[in-house]
Amino acid sequence: MGDGLPSARVACLFCAIVAGEAPAIRIYEDDDYLLVVGGIQALLRPLVEVVAELSSAGGDVVVGSHVDRTPSPIMLCRCRALRMICGQGFVDMKEQALPLIAREHRVRVREQMELTAMPVKTEGSREGKITRLKVCHRLAPSVAAASSYS
Repeated sequence: MGDGLPSARVACLFCAIVAGEAPAIRIYEDDDYLLVVGGIQALLRPLVEVVAELSSAGGDVVVGSHVDRTPSPIMLCRCRALRMICGQGFVDMKEQALPLIAREHRVRVREQMELTAMPVKTEGSREGKITRLKVCHRLAPSVAAASSYS
């Protein structure tokens, strides 16, 4: 592929990179992990803590479940497992990709995790979003301190 664009066989640029058909600097290999996070989340715990907790479950894909049984918006995925969804077009990770990945890889749930993140995106005004961020930071003062700009 001289032009750096995906071939007709590969549907998206990301998939072309994973397939080795588009130029890229590879910073991962099949046994490396990627952290997949649902959009627009305010992290409530140190990321290194969340990753350590997820990795303790030992799967190729690990989804967290909070103490209140709600799913965590953060999952740890082995690159090899993610290759299965390339070429599928848009895929909802939890509803479509996980069942597909589970056919050939170990998908685990890390249960009883402390709350990891809260969505920031809210309906309404900019002030509503700022209020939501303030609530998140009150729940996790260490995150607020770490993210302040001085």
